[in-house]
Amino acid sequence: MTIPSFKILKKNADERVAAAENSKKIVLIYVGAVTVLALLVTVVNYALKLQISQLGGLSNMGLRSVLSTVQSVLPMLQSVVTLCLQLGYMAAMLRVARQQYASEQTLKLGFDRFWVLLRYVILESCLYTLAGLAAFWIAVQVYLLTPLSRSAISMVTPEMADPNVIIELLQDPVFAGEITAAMLPLFVLFGILYTVLFVPINYSLRMGRYVLIDKPGQGAVFAMKESRNMMRGSRIRLFKLDVSLWWWYAISVISSLLCYGDVLLPMVGVELPFSADVSYFLFYGLFLVAQFLAAYFFGNYIQVVYAQVYNALKPREKDTGVVLGNIFQM
Repeated sequence: MTIPSFKILKKNADERVAAAENSKKIVLIYVGAVTVLALLVTVVNYALKLQISQLGGLSNMGLRSVLSTVQSVLPMLQSVVTLCLQLGYMAAMLRVARQQYASEQTLKLGFDRFWVLLRYVILESCLYTLAGLAAFWIAVQVYLLTPLSRSAISMVTPEMADPNVIIELLQDPVFAGEITAAMLPLFVLFGILYTVLFVPINYSLRMGRYVLIDKPGQGAVFAMKESRNMMRGSRIRLFKLDVSLWWWYAISVISSLLCYGDVLLPMVGVELPFSADVSYFLFYGLFLVAQFLAAYFFGNYIQVVYAQVYNALKPREKDTGVVLGNIFQM
């Protein structure tokens, strides 16, 4: 089991997306739902923020607490719904890659598999968090036990006798900037170590969500183990495939940067003739439009390429001709 020629993968993806009857309709519904949901949550959060700022005094404390809770919960709900839609979209493109019939009903698969998907995401997040903690611990040890920390220690040591003085100094922008610059080697070390730990984990789990789609009777741990087994010996080749699709990742990065245009432009000396709120919504809107266009025009092609990778790496078994286990989800 190995990843086929990239030329074949890409040629097949073009042909199968073009031949799929509902591919454009599916991606339009998927990316439209994700975009509308993101915009709706952002607008509601902004309205809640304005409402909270106008509620003062002890008599409104309870209402402020309720609104703040709603404000915190909305992004989490958005993430959950987006994850479910994403799994359904991957399932639809897996069917397209297999030249099977797919419809907009496939997008519901993530909601049908919600609990196993949630467990999978939690376990995946735990692995990344453990990798981050391990990288941070090693980086701190290396930083403190080498001359890299000399500058930061010399700045803090004279004030160690009084913790209150350190707190006051950290509130001083000048001192905070200096200590941050002195700790830059620590941040660089952490970034390098986390990348070293994150990348192998990420590539080992790349097929996990496809296993959730293809094996409805199995759980999250099985999906992770199966993905790790499939990716054994194929991680470097999948990395090379990612590199060959650099333009897709470049589009994703550029569109993401649009979201922070109101922050990045002033940093390079460009003053915007709008208020902070108007600038935020302007660039956030541009970000959503860029994401929508990228996903609509290229999303199916990219997903079918990776779905073919899963098809090539999955253990050979008797083909039932059904991906989702239920004809009403096709």
